[in-house]
Amino acid sequence: YQTPTPANGANLSRSYYEVNFTFTETNPDKCLLEVNGANESMTRTGSSCFINQTSQSDGPYTFKVWVNDTAGNTEDDPTTRTVRIDTTAPTVTADLPVNGTNTSDTTPEISVNVTDNLNVTNINVSLWVDGSLNGASKLVNNGSNARFNTTALSEATHRFQVQAIDPAGNSANSTLITFIVDTTSPSSLSFVSPTLADGTNLSRNYYEVNLTFT
Repeated sequence: YQTPTPANGANLSRSYYEVNFTFTETNPDKCLLEVNGANESMTRTGSSCFINQTSQSDGPYTFKVWVNDTAGNTEDDPTTRTVRIDTTAPTVTADLPVNGTNTSDTTPEISVNVTDNLNVTNINVSLWVDGSLNGASKLVNNGSNARFNTTALSEATHRFQVQAIDPAGNSANSTLITFIVDTTSPSSLSFVSPTLADGTNLSRNYYEVNLTFT
């Protein structure tokens, strides 16, 4: 096999792959590409054969090559290669925290579910908080959850987004989620008018309570 034939196990984010190979034969006739059990004719130039497999749908393709000479002799390369066409980005759905959540936890757990149209492994998932990477990336499989514990966050409104990149390089982001970190309890509670003094006796059927706080 010669360039630009993709390596065995390659993941391609395009709808085509090319196969190019050379051989030794004094009376060559034609070349065939066997893909997933079906044969296709290749273009032969001397002792080289080439084909561009265009408009391929997403999925795996296992191929090997055959050469016929003018005497009818046939020989195949016993080496097969498998490549995966994957032009579709994964889907990332944020599970936790719920958008608009208030929490006193400065390292809240963030959980997302990652799915891909192919049953792929090693989807790279990374967490972005307030526009910056937060912690190490994770490798997950199709349909798996990725869970992150953020590094310590300040008391403030924060925004997070998770990015997933599949083995072919297709990437997608989750929706932007906003949550508030608040670790400070209310303080400076004070009764103010018209709240009555402690121990007051009232000749009426109601009383009022008014409170200020920080």
